[in-house]
Formats: sequence, C-alpha cells, structure tokens
Amino acid sequence: VSALAQVWTERVGGRVLGLATTEIATRNLADDGVPAMNTARFLAAYRPGPDGQEPRARVARGDLFVIDEAGMSSTSELSQIADIVAAGGGKLVY
Repeated sequence: VSALAQVWTERVGGRVLGLATTEIATRNLADDGVPAMNTARFLAAYRPGPDGQEPRARVARGDLFVIDEAGMSSTSELSQIADIVAAGGGKLVY
C-alpha cells in the first residue's frame, strides 16, 4: 500500500488515506507510512452529524482511500464509505 500511496501522490497529487476495521490493521498501515484511520472514525468524521451538521472532514477530487481487510467490514459500512468517497470525487479501492 505504501508503494501505491507514493505513486498516487506523485502522479495524481491527491492524498492517500488507509482505512481498516481494526485498530491493529490501522496501525500496520501507519507503520508502513500510509496515513490511516479505522472505518468507524472515518464515518464519524466524513458524514454529516446526527443533527445535520457539516462533516468535520471532506473528500477532495483526487483523494485515494484504500480499505485494508475489507472483508472484515460490514456491507453497510462499505456502502456508506463508498457513497462518501464518490460524492467527494475520490477513488476507493478494496
């Protein structure tokens, strides 16, 4: 993933963020030099709040999100992440 992140940043210019269901997998991504967060934190930051307040973070065009161990995530969680990334013009890979 770190090699992909480097090439993406050089050629596309967008940021790369690794996502994982477990904290251990998140730390492994970070240890490989890829900024990472768990999927629950991603959803908390990138989707609107319960009262409709703006998300704390936004996906930008050219951003790449890599889901590590996607099989551990629920279909609902993956669908929400995919919708958020697509709405912001980013790219999602599993």
